[in-house]
Amino acid sequence: MRLFYFLCLPLVALVAPVGAQSAGGASVTGVVVDSLMLRPLRAATVQLVADAGPGRAPFVRAAVSDSLGRYRIDGVPDGRYLIGFLHPRLDSLGLAPPLRTLRIGAGESSVVDLALPSPLRLRVGICGGVVLADSSGVVVGVVRDAGTGRPVPGATVRGAWLELALTRTGVARHVPRLAATTGDDGSFALCGPPSAGLVELVAAHDDDNTDVIDVQVPADGVLHRDLYLGRRAGGRLRGTVVSGTTGAPVAGAAVHIVGGAETRADERGAWTLADVPTGTRLLETRAVGFDAERRVVDVLGDVPPLRSELLPLQALLDAVRVTERFSELRGNGFRARARTGPGHYITPEDIARRGGVVISDALRSSPDLEVRHGGLSTVLVMRNGNRDCRPAIFLDGVHLRGAGAAELDGLAKPHEVTGIEVYAATTVPPQFRVVPCGSVVVWTR
Repeated sequence: MRLFYFLCLPLVALVAPVGAQSAGGASVTGVVVDSLMLRPLRAATVQLVADAGPGRAPFVRAAVSDSLGRYRIDGVPDGRYLIGFLHPRLDSLGLAPPLRTLRIGAGESSVVDLALPSPLRLRVGICGGVVLADSSGVVVGVVRDAGTGRPVPGATVRGAWLELALTRTGVARHVPRLAATTGDDGSFALCGPPSAGLVELVAAHDDDNTDVIDVQVPADGVLHRDLYLGRRAGGRLRGTVVSGTTGAPVAGAAVHIVGGAETRADERGAWTLADVPTGTRLLETRAVGFDAERRVVDVLGDVPPLRSELLPLQALLDAVRVTERFSELRGNGFRARARTGPGHYITPEDIARRGGVVISDALRSSPDLEVRHGGLSTVLVMRNGNRDCRPAIFLDGVHLRGAGAAELDGLAKPHEVTGIEVYAATTVPPQFRVVPCGSVVVWTR
Protein backbone atom coordinates (compact mmCIF):
# COMPACT_ATOMS: atom_id res chain seq x y z
CA MET A 1 0.00 0.00 0.00
CA ARG A 2 1.25 3.47 -0.80
CA LEU A 3 2.14 5.86 1.98
CA PHE A 4 -0.03 8.61 0.49
CA TYR A 5 -2.47 9.14 -2.37
CA PHE A 6 -3.81 11.86 -4.63
CA LEU A 7 -7.60 11.43 -4.28
CA CYS A 8 -9.03 10.15 -7.54
CA LEU A 9 -11.74 7.67 -8.58
CA PRO A 10 -10.99 4.67 -10.81
CA LEU A 11 -10.49 5.48 -14.47
CA VAL A 12 -13.46 3.64 -16.04
CA ALA A 13 -16.02 4.01 -13.26
CA LEU A 14 -16.71 7.69 -14.00
CA VAL A 15 -17.16 7.36 -17.77
CA ALA A 16 -20.53 8.28 -19.30
CA PRO A 17 -21.97 6.21 -22.17
CA VAL A 18 -20.72 6.98 -25.65
CA GLY A 19 -23.12 8.84 -27.94
CA ALA A 20 -23.46 8.50 -31.67
CA GLN A 21 -20.13 7.73 -33.30
CA SER A 22 -18.89 9.33 -36.50
CA ALA A 23 -17.31 7.18 -39.16
CA GLY A 24 -13.95 8.92 -39.39
CA GLY A 25 -13.57 10.01 -35.81
CA ALA A 26 -11.67 12.95 -34.36
CA SER A 27 -8.16 13.54 -33.10
CA VAL A 28 -7.08 14.39 -29.55
CA THR A 29 -3.70 16.07 -29.22
CA GLY A 30 -1.80 17.91 -26.50
CA VAL A 31 1.29 18.16 -24.33
CA VAL A 32 2.04 16.40 -21.02
CA VAL A 33 3.92 18.64 -18.57
CA ASP A 34 5.83 17.98 -15.34
CA SER A 35 4.52 20.92 -13.30
CA LEU A 36 7.15 20.40 -10.58
CA MET A 37 10.16 20.50 -12.89
CA LEU A 38 8.49 22.92 -15.36
CA ARG A 39 9.38 20.82 -18.39
CA PRO A 40 7.68 18.39 -20.81
CA LEU A 41 7.07 14.88 -19.53
CA ARG A 42 8.55 12.32 -21.90
CA ALA A 43 7.27 8.73 -22.28
CA ALA A 44 3.96 9.35 -20.52
CA THR A 45 1.24 6.88 -21.53
CA VAL A 46 -1.89 8.93 -22.30
CA GLN A 47 -5.14 6.95 -22.13
CA LEU A 48 -8.57 7.88 -23.47
CA VAL A 49 -11.40 5.69 -22.13
CA ALA A 50 -15.17 5.56 -22.62
CA ASP A 51 -17.89 2.99 -21.92
CA ALA A 52 -19.41 1.82 -25.22
CA GLY A 53 -22.62 0.66 -23.53
CA PRO A 54 -24.06 -2.59 -22.09
CA GLY A 55 -22.70 -5.73 -23.66
CA ARG A 56 -20.04 -3.89 -25.68
CA ALA A 57 -16.35 -3.58 -25.06
CA PRO A 58 -15.22 -0.17 -23.73
CA PHE A 59 -13.46 2.16 -26.12
CA VAL A 60 -9.80 2.54 -25.10
CA ARG A 61 -7.08 4.36 -27.01
CA ALA A 62 -3.54 5.21 -25.87
CA ALA A 63 -0.48 7.12 -27.05
CA VAL A 64 3.01 7.76 -25.66
CA SER A 65 4.34 11.32 -25.35
CA ASP A 66 7.52 12.19 -27.26
CA SER A 67 10.64 14.05 -26.04
CA LEU A 68 8.69 17.33 -26.11
CA GLY A 69 5.79 15.86 -24.17
CA ARG A 70 3.51 15.79 -27.25
CA TYR A 71 0.93 13.06 -27.90
CA ARG A 72 -1.76 12.35 -30.51
CA ILE A 73 -4.72 9.96 -30.55
CA ASP A 74 -6.64 9.57 -33.84
CA GLY A 75 -9.92 7.93 -34.81
CA VAL A 76 -11.88 8.96 -31.70
CA PRO A 77 -15.70 8.55 -32.08
CA ASP A 78 -18.19 11.10 -30.75
CA GLY A 79 -18.92 10.72 -27.03
CA ARG A 80 -17.82 11.52 -23.49
CA TYR A 81 -14.46 10.34 -22.23
CA LEU A 82 -12.01 10.45 -19.40
CA ILE A 83 -8.42 11.22 -20.33
CA GLY A 84 -5.37 10.78 -18.11
CA PHE A 85 -1.79 9.56 -18.17
CA LEU A 86 0.51 7.06 -16.48
CA HIS A 87 4.19 7.69 -15.74
CA PRO A 88 6.83 6.50 -13.22
CA ARG A 89 6.90 10.09 -11.91
CA LEU A 90 3.37 9.56 -10.59
CA ASP A 91 4.44 6.31 -8.93
CA SER A 92 7.41 7.97 -7.24
CA LEU A 93 5.13 10.67 -5.83
CA GLY A 94 2.59 8.09 -4.69
CA LEU A 95 -0.16 9.59 -6.87
CA ALA A 96 -3.03 8.06 -8.81
CA PRO A 97 -3.45 9.31 -12.42
CA PRO A 98 -5.02 12.80 -12.59
CA LEU A 99 -8.09 12.66 -14.84
CA ARG A 100 -10.00 15.10 -17.04
CA THR A 101 -13.40 14.76 -18.69
CA LEU A 102 -13.69 15.31 -22.43
CA ARG A 103 -16.63 15.59 -24.85
CA ILE A 104 -16.09 14.80 -28.54
CA GLY A 105 -18.91 15.93 -30.81
CA ALA A 106 -19.48 15.98 -34.56
CA GLY A 107 -16.00 14.71 -35.29
CA GLU A 108 -14.39 17.83 -33.85
CA SER A 109 -10.76 17.43 -32.85
CA SER A 110 -9.62 18.61 -29.41
CA VAL A 111 -6.44 19.88 -27.80
CA VAL A 112 -6.04 18.62 -24.23
CA ASP A 113 -2.89 19.46 -22.28
CA LEU A 114 -2.17 17.28 -19.24
CA ALA A 115 0.05 17.89 -16.22
CA LEU A 116 1.01 16.69 -12.80
CA PRO A 117 -1.08 18.39 -10.10
CA SER A 118 0.15 21.83 -9.06
CA PRO A 119 2.58 22.05 -6.11
CA LEU A 120 -0.20 23.38 -3.85
CA ARG A 121 -2.55 20.51 -4.72
CA LEU A 122 0.33 18.07 -4.33
CA ARG A 123 1.06 19.34 -0.83
CA VAL A 124 -2.59 18.93 0.15
CA GLY A 125 -2.91 15.52 -1.50
CA ILE A 126 0.34 14.15 -0.07
CA CYS A 127 0.19 15.56 3.46
CA GLY A 128 -3.54 14.99 3.97
CA GLY A 129 -4.64 16.28 7.36
CA VAL A 130 -1.26 17.78 8.29
CA VAL A 131 -1.69 21.53 8.74
CA LEU A 132 1.07 23.31 6.83
CA ALA A 133 2.04 26.96 6.91
CA ASP A 134 2.23 28.85 3.62
CA SER A 135 6.03 28.76 3.90
CA SER A 136 6.15 25.01 4.52
CA GLY A 137 7.00 22.41 1.92
CA VAL A 138 7.17 18.67 1.47
CA VAL A 139 9.99 16.29 0.52
CA VAL A 140 8.82 13.12 -1.23
CA GLY A 141 10.54 10.23 -2.92
CA VAL A 142 11.18 6.52 -2.96
CA VAL A 143 13.89 4.62 -1.08
CA ARG A 144 15.36 1.99 -3.38
CA ASP A 145 17.95 -0.76 -3.23
CA ALA A 146 21.06 0.47 -5.05
CA GLY A 147 21.76 -2.95 -6.50
CA THR A 148 18.33 -3.95 -7.81
CA GLY A 149 16.44 -0.65 -8.00
CA ARG A 150 13.57 -2.22 -6.06
CA PRO A 151 11.68 -0.17 -3.46
CA VAL A 152 12.68 -0.72 0.18
CA PRO A 153 9.65 -0.86 2.51
CA GLY A 154 10.07 -0.08 6.20
CA ALA A 155 13.06 2.22 5.74
CA THR A 156 13.38 5.29 7.96
CA VAL A 157 13.90 8.69 6.36
CA ARG A 158 14.92 11.60 8.59
CA GLY A 159 15.09 15.30 7.83
CA ALA A 160 16.41 18.30 9.78
CA TRP A 161 16.77 22.00 9.09
CA LEU A 162 17.72 25.25 10.80
CA GLU A 163 15.19 27.84 11.97
CA LEU A 164 16.13 31.26 13.36
CA ALA A 165 13.85 33.37 15.56
CA LEU A 166 14.40 36.89 16.89
CA THR A 167 13.88 37.03 20.66
CA ARG A 168 14.45 39.64 23.37
CA THR A 169 17.82 38.13 24.17
CA GLY A 170 19.01 37.78 20.58
CA VAL A 171 18.68 35.27 17.76
CA ALA A 172 17.48 31.82 18.83
CA ARG A 173 18.48 28.84 16.71
CA HIS A 174 16.25 25.79 16.52
CA VAL A 175 16.72 22.53 14.58
CA PRO A 176 13.34 20.88 13.85
CA ARG A 177 13.40 17.21 12.87
CA LEU A 178 11.02 14.94 10.98
CA ALA A 179 10.95 11.20 10.38
CA ALA A 180 8.92 8.97 8.07
CA THR A 181 8.75 5.24 7.36
CA THR A 182 8.49 4.08 3.77
CA GLY A 183 5.40 2.19 2.64
CA ASP A 184 5.21 -1.07 0.75
CA ASP A 185 6.24 0.74 -2.45
CA GLY A 186 9.20 2.45 -0.77
CA SER A 187 7.60 5.90 -0.88
CA PHE A 188 7.97 8.51 1.86
CA ALA A 189 6.84 12.06 2.60
CA LEU A 190 8.28 14.61 5.03
CA CYS A 191 5.67 17.35 5.53
CA GLY A 192 6.79 20.64 7.04
CA PRO A 193 10.33 21.56 5.87
CA PRO A 194 10.64 25.20 4.76
CA SER A 195 10.01 26.18 1.16
CA ALA A 196 13.15 27.56 -0.49
CA GLY A 197 15.14 26.10 2.42
CA LEU A 198 18.01 23.66 2.92
CA VAL A 199 17.18 20.31 4.52
CA GLU A 200 19.52 17.56 5.73
CA LEU A 201 18.26 14.15 4.63
CA VAL A 202 19.28 10.58 5.46
CA ALA A 203 17.68 7.15 4.96
CA ALA A 204 18.41 3.94 6.87
CA HIS A 205 17.19 0.34 6.91
CA ASP A 206 18.68 -2.44 9.03
CA ASP A 207 22.46 -1.96 8.71
CA ASP A 208 22.28 0.13 5.52
CA ASN A 209 22.17 3.89 5.35
CA THR A 210 22.76 6.72 2.93
CA ASP A 211 25.17 9.54 3.68
CA VAL A 212 23.62 12.65 5.21
CA ILE A 213 22.92 14.91 2.23
CA ASP A 214 21.75 18.51 1.81
CA VAL A 215 18.72 19.05 -0.44
CA GLN A 216 17.23 22.38 -1.48
CA VAL A 217 13.43 22.60 -1.27
CA PRO A 218 12.25 24.81 -4.16
CA ALA A 219 10.16 27.93 -3.69
CA ASP A 220 7.00 26.08 -4.83
CA GLY A 221 7.37 23.85 -1.76
CA VAL A 222 7.58 20.34 -3.30
CA LEU A 223 10.84 18.43 -3.72
CA HIS A 224 11.16 14.93 -5.15
CA ARG A 225 14.36 13.07 -4.20
CA ASP A 226 14.82 9.31 -4.41
CA LEU A 227 17.36 7.76 -2.02
CA TYR A 228 19.40 4.60 -2.61
CA LEU A 229 20.59 2.16 0.02
CA GLY A 230 23.68 0.03 -0.63
CA ARG A 231 25.15 -2.78 1.43
CA ARG A 232 28.52 -3.42 -0.19
CA ALA A 233 31.33 -1.83 -2.13
CA GLY A 234 31.47 -2.33 -5.87
CA GLY A 235 30.62 1.03 -7.36
CA ARG A 236 33.05 2.99 -9.50
CA LEU A 237 33.42 6.76 -9.83
CA ARG A 238 35.62 8.75 -12.16
CA GLY A 239 35.91 12.35 -13.23
CA THR A 240 38.06 15.46 -13.59
CA VAL A 241 38.85 18.45 -11.39
CA VAL A 242 39.37 21.86 -12.97
CA SER A 243 39.58 25.48 -11.84
CA GLY A 244 36.18 27.17 -11.97
CA THR A 245 37.76 30.41 -13.20
CA THR A 246 40.37 29.23 -15.74
CA GLY A 247 39.25 25.71 -16.63
CA ALA A 248 42.79 24.43 -16.05
CA PRO A 249 43.23 20.96 -14.49
CA VAL A 250 43.80 20.93 -10.73
CA ALA A 251 46.54 18.31 -10.31
CA GLY A 252 46.81 16.66 -6.89
CA ALA A 253 43.23 17.46 -5.83
CA ALA A 254 42.01 15.02 -3.16
CA VAL A 255 38.77 13.21 -3.97
CA HIS A 256 36.93 10.84 -1.66
CA ILE A 257 33.55 9.56 -0.60
CA VAL A 258 32.94 10.98 2.87
CA GLY A 259 34.17 8.37 5.33
CA GLY A 260 35.72 6.26 2.56
CA ALA A 261 38.93 5.82 0.59
CA GLU A 262 40.69 8.78 -1.04
CA THR A 263 42.43 9.27 -4.37
CA ARG A 264 44.19 12.19 -6.05
CA ALA A 265 43.78 13.77 -9.46
CA ASP A 266 46.63 13.31 -11.92
CA GLU A 267 48.32 16.05 -13.98
CA ARG A 268 45.25 16.13 -16.27
CA GLY A 269 42.94 16.54 -13.29
CA ALA A 270 41.57 13.02 -13.86
CA TRP A 271 40.77 10.61 -11.01
CA THR A 272 39.12 7.22 -10.39
CA LEU A 273 37.64 5.65 -7.25
CA ALA A 274 37.02 1.89 -7.28
CA ASP A 275 35.02 -0.27 -4.84
CA VAL A 276 32.93 2.69 -3.71
CA PRO A 277 30.01 1.78 -1.40
CA THR A 278 26.84 1.82 -3.46
CA GLY A 279 23.90 4.06 -2.56
CA THR A 280 23.37 7.79 -2.12
CA ARG A 281 26.77 9.20 -1.12
CA LEU A 282 28.60 12.48 -0.57
CA LEU A 283 31.61 13.04 -2.80
CA GLU A 284 34.13 15.57 -1.49
CA THR A 285 36.83 17.30 -3.56
CA ARG A 286 39.58 19.45 -1.97
CA ALA A 287 42.66 21.25 -3.24
CA VAL A 288 45.06 23.75 -1.69
CA GLY A 289 44.01 27.30 -2.56
CA PHE A 290 40.46 26.32 -3.58
CA ASP A 291 37.13 26.15 -1.81
CA ALA A 292 36.16 22.50 -1.24
CA GLU A 293 33.19 20.97 -3.06
CA ARG A 294 30.65 18.46 -1.81
CA ARG A 295 28.12 16.88 -4.15
CA VAL A 296 25.52 14.15 -3.83
CA VAL A 297 26.14 11.09 -6.01
CA ASP A 298 23.88 8.07 -6.46
CA VAL A 299 26.41 5.24 -6.81
CA LEU A 300 24.59 2.65 -8.90
CA GLY A 301 27.30 0.56 -10.47
CA ASP A 302 29.37 2.55 -12.96
CA VAL A 303 28.45 6.26 -12.74
CA PRO A 304 29.02 8.57 -15.78
CA PRO A 305 32.14 10.79 -15.48
CA LEU A 306 31.87 13.72 -13.08
CA ARG A 307 33.33 17.20 -13.50
CA SER A 308 34.25 19.32 -10.47
CA GLU A 309 34.92 23.05 -10.89
CA LEU A 310 36.66 24.41 -7.79
CA LEU A 311 36.62 28.12 -7.01
CA PRO A 312 39.73 29.92 -5.67
CA LEU A 313 39.66 31.01 -2.03
CA GLN A 314 40.59 34.67 -2.60
CA ALA A 315 37.02 35.95 -2.63
CA LEU A 316 36.30 33.92 0.50
CA LEU A 317 39.39 35.29 2.29
CA ASP A 318 38.39 38.87 1.46
CA ALA A 319 34.97 38.28 2.97
CA VAL A 320 36.53 36.72 6.07
CA ARG A 321 38.74 39.76 6.73
CA VAL A 322 35.70 42.06 6.74
CA THR A 323 33.86 39.62 8.99
CA GLU A 324 36.71 39.60 11.51
CA ARG A 325 36.61 43.37 11.96
CA PHE A 326 32.86 43.23 12.46
CA SER A 327 33.27 40.44 15.02
CA GLU A 328 35.79 42.48 17.00
CA LEU A 329 33.40 45.41 17.12
CA ARG A 330 30.84 43.13 18.70
CA GLY A 331 33.31 42.59 21.50
CA ASN A 332 33.27 38.78 21.76
CA GLY A 333 36.91 38.89 22.91
CA PHE A 334 38.14 36.09 20.65
CA ARG A 335 41.31 37.91 19.54
CA ALA A 336 42.25 38.86 23.08
CA ARG A 337 41.85 35.31 24.38
CA ALA A 338 43.71 33.91 21.37
CA ARG A 339 46.75 36.06 22.27
CA THR A 340 47.01 35.04 25.94
CA GLY A 341 44.48 32.27 26.64
CA PRO A 342 45.19 28.60 27.51
CA GLY A 343 43.01 27.07 24.77
CA HIS A 344 43.51 26.11 21.14
CA TYR A 345 42.39 28.90 18.80
CA ILE A 346 41.40 28.53 15.14
CA THR A 347 41.19 31.61 12.92
CA PRO A 348 39.35 32.10 9.61
CA GLU A 349 42.71 31.93 7.86
CA ASP A 350 43.36 28.51 9.43
CA ILE A 351 39.98 27.27 8.19
CA ALA A 352 40.53 28.63 4.67
CA ARG A 353 43.97 27.01 4.39
CA ARG A 354 42.60 23.61 5.36
CA GLY A 355 39.64 23.87 2.99
CA GLY A 356 37.09 22.66 5.53
CA VAL A 357 33.59 21.92 4.23
CA VAL A 358 31.92 21.72 7.65
CA ILE A 359 32.96 23.20 10.99
CA SER A 360 33.90 19.83 12.47
CA ASP A 361 36.57 19.56 9.74
CA ALA A 362 38.31 22.62 11.21
CA LEU A 363 38.34 21.05 14.68
CA ARG A 364 40.65 18.21 13.61
CA SER A 365 43.68 20.42 14.24
CA SER A 366 42.97 20.69 17.96
CA PRO A 367 45.31 18.54 20.12
CA ASP A 368 42.67 18.18 22.86
CA LEU A 369 39.80 17.12 20.60
CA GLU A 370 39.10 14.08 18.44
CA VAL A 371 36.59 14.06 15.58
CA ARG A 372 35.14 10.59 15.15
CA HIS A 373 32.97 9.30 12.29
CA GLY A 374 30.61 6.41 12.87
CA GLY A 375 27.34 5.32 11.28
CA LEU A 376 25.06 8.28 10.71
CA SER A 377 26.90 10.76 12.89
CA THR A 378 30.10 12.66 13.58
CA VAL A 379 31.09 12.82 17.27
CA LEU A 380 33.35 15.30 19.09
CA VAL A 381 35.32 13.71 21.95
CA MET A 382 37.72 15.42 24.36
CA ARG A 383 40.90 13.56 25.24
CA ASN A 384 40.89 13.70 29.05
CA GLY A 385 43.29 11.06 30.34
CA ASN A 386 41.78 7.59 30.07
CA ARG A 387 38.21 8.86 29.91
CA ASP A 388 36.70 10.30 26.75
CA CYS A 389 33.88 12.79 27.16
CA ARG A 390 31.71 15.10 25.06
CA PRO A 391 32.47 18.84 25.24
CA ALA A 392 29.93 21.60 25.67
CA ILE A 393 29.13 23.45 22.44
CA PHE A 394 28.76 27.25 22.35
CA LEU A 395 27.66 29.24 19.31
CA ASP A 396 28.08 33.02 19.49
CA GLY A 397 28.20 32.79 23.29
CA VAL A 398 25.04 30.67 23.62
CA HIS A 399 25.33 27.19 25.15
CA LEU A 400 23.66 24.66 22.82
CA ARG A 401 22.50 22.10 25.34
CA GLY A 402 22.84 18.54 24.10
CA ALA A 403 24.32 19.65 20.77
CA GLY A 404 27.12 17.80 19.01
CA ALA A 405 28.98 17.90 15.72
CA ALA A 406 25.88 17.36 13.57
CA GLU A 407 24.01 20.29 15.11
CA LEU A 408 27.08 22.53 14.94
CA ASP A 409 27.73 21.64 11.28
CA GLY A 410 24.07 22.33 10.47
CA LEU A 411 23.89 25.71 12.21
CA ALA A 412 26.82 27.42 10.52
CA LYS A 413 29.27 26.99 7.65
CA PRO A 414 33.06 27.44 7.72
CA HIS A 415 33.00 30.67 5.70
CA GLU A 416 30.70 32.21 8.35
CA VAL A 417 33.13 31.50 11.21
CA THR A 418 35.18 34.34 12.72
CA GLY A 419 36.92 32.20 15.33
CA ILE A 420 36.86 28.87 17.20
CA GLU A 421 38.08 28.21 20.75
CA VAL A 422 38.74 24.69 22.06
CA TYR A 423 39.34 24.19 25.80
CA ALA A 424 40.29 21.07 27.73
CA ALA A 425 38.55 20.46 31.05
CA THR A 426 41.25 22.24 33.11
CA THR A 427 41.54 25.33 30.90
CA VAL A 428 37.91 26.39 30.29
CA PRO A 429 37.24 30.08 31.10
CA PRO A 430 34.43 30.58 33.66
CA GLN A 431 31.93 31.91 31.11
CA PHE A 432 32.21 28.67 29.06
CA ARG A 433 32.42 26.15 31.93
CA VAL A 434 29.15 24.18 32.04
CA VAL A 435 30.27 20.52 31.98
CA PRO A 436 33.31 18.82 33.61
CA CYS A 437 34.81 17.91 30.26
CA GLY A 438 35.75 20.85 28.05
CA SER A 439 34.18 23.33 25.66
CA VAL A 440 34.12 24.21 21.98
CA VAL A 441 33.20 27.86 21.32
CA VAL A 442 32.35 29.00 17.79
CA TRP A 443 31.92 32.63 16.76
CA THR A 444 30.18 33.64 13.53
CA ARG A 445 29.57 36.91 11.75
